[in-house]
Amino acid sequence: MSAAQVGGRVPFVEIRSEAGATCRVANPWPGRAVTLHRDGKPAEKLTGEILSFPTRSGESLIVMPEATAPEALKIAIPAPPSTDASPGQ
Repeated sequence: MSAAQVGGRVPFVEIRSEAGATCRVANPWPGRAVTLHRDGKPAEKLTGEILSFPTRSGESLIVMPEATAPEALKIAIPAPPSTDASPGQ
């Protein structure tokens, strides 16, 4: 499972199912419905404080606020600062 925080908000949660079992995760957007995307396609709407849904082994899932398209999530990850120091400096 991975997620990001941008401007103090979580835009999505990404899940990769290894075993294929029921996944339970706290809704990071309290009071809002979310869309579960399975293998890149919108699959179902989920609601509640705890989101629960079945997964298949090897499946990729993305959970995001309802009415948000995955294409809208363009997040730039800055490169780490260079630690390359020239000898003798």
